[in-house]
Amino acid sequence: MYIDFMKLNKIIFLVMVFSLASLLVTSSLLANDKNKEEYNADLNSGDASLQMEACRYFAEKGDESAVEALIFLLGDPNTDSAVQASAATALGLIGKKENTVDSLIMAARENPSPTVQYASFIALASWQDDLTDEKRQAELKEIIIRMKTSSDPYLSDLATRMIEVFENKK
Repeated sequence: MYIDFMKLNKIIFLVMVFSLASLLVTSSLLANDKNKEEYNADLNSGDASLQMEACRYFAEKGDESAVEALIFLLGDPNTDSAVQASAATALGLIGKKENTVDSLIMAARENPSPTVQYASFIALASWQDDLTDEKRQAELKEIIIRMKTSSDPYLSDLATRMIEVFENKK
């Protein structure tokens, strides 16, 4: 089976618009005199609000220098789930690197927070043209099947829509 990411765009369009709008509207970057090094330090601060602000900064800038720190936040079980979701969103907006894809797949598959799972899957889906190999398709299908059995209505709904995409592709 192959995921038709063009149809997936219809499913995630509003989510991505909301994410981008949220990053731009709620960001206090214009009023803040912080530099890149200070935002890097904020990623490691342990303060959830500073970490989320730093995620927004790097996502808005498309700055790949923070990818490793964002991957760490996403995978760290001691990190607040809102920060993890922000890190997943930022990774999706910054761009695809192989270790980023692996980290997002792991978070979508294994993170206990439905919000992090959802954000991770949406970030993966945003790279529609880059995840066409059979291994990645199989991993995404596995995630969709797991999400379908979730007690979270948003994950279950997203999975239902993705299953429809799979079935229409046959």
